[in-house]
Amino acid sequence: MILLMGWWIGAGELSPFISNGVTNYVSIQNVTFLILIAVMAGGLAITNMMKEGEPLPKAQKFDPFPDGTPLKEKILSAMQTKTAWLVLLGCLLLPLGDGFEAWFSAYLIEVQEMDGARITRWWNLFALINYLGLAGPWLSDIYGRKRMLRMYALGSMVCYLALGGSILMGLPGMVTLAIWVPTLVLTDWMMFTFITTWADVADPRLGGTHMSLFQTMQALSATFVMVGIGGLILKSSNDAYWLLFMLAAVGPALGWFIFNNLRLGEDELGSDPWSPPLLPKVAAPVLDAELEG
Repeated sequence: MILLMGWWIGAGELSPFISNGVTNYVSIQNVTFLILIAVMAGGLAITNMMKEGEPLPKAQKFDPFPDGTPLKEKILSAMQTKTAWLVLLGCLLLPLGDGFEAWFSAYLIEVQEMDGARITRWWNLFALINYLGLAGPWLSDIYGRKRMLRMYALGSMVCYLALGGSILMGLPGMVTLAIWVPTLVLTDWMMFTFITTWADVADPRLGGTHMSLFQTMQALSATFVMVGIGGLILKSSNDAYWLLFMLAAVGPALGWFIFNNLRLGEDELGSDPWSPPLLPKVAAPVLDAELEG
């Protein structure tokens, strides 16, 4: 849909919805709605065609939680390692840079004075570049999760500082846009690879619920907390975009510290038992190796 919107809105007279410089937004809305209905119908059809395979051996094991165990106790039991708490902290803090990216469109309008069509064309390019983010987890599977996470965090931090510096020094707009490309790629590599650690760390007794805890924290932080903080920074600094993007480097910097302290190796998972002192003590987590044994 992003690519289609770029064609329909940003392609000028090549768009089927633009005639004599006038954009027919009503028709675009109607066609978009029909496409979304078709996509949802296709999703339902695919879901109905899916068939479950043979259950994994560990899925056949009995539920280690006694019947009637409250959900709160289950979640606290899953959060009994320092790595699990560090991952949760990362879900809160890493979007510091990722959330500030939402303000880049405002920068293009206010500083580079781009119109809607030109911004749309650029964001179509950025959307294609975002697909390169899939390479991050793949590389981490080859060279190691912790090592690549630290490298991505350092690269993202350097890019954010360079981005803010280019704006502060008043470099040509194309220079800032050129820096924005590796910033997107490296930040996505960091975030997507970090997301894969959720599955590594999640307690197998309630894997889906445990991973959704990480996802909820990350989503709320990226969409509400960090975007809101970015707005406050711009308001209090008289729209100093250079400051905003330099401060975005704090996210990957904190990430680098968190990644250094994660225990993600097969022989390391669960080897750092810990829970906050104010929380009640619960049963120790059962790891994959214990279930499969």
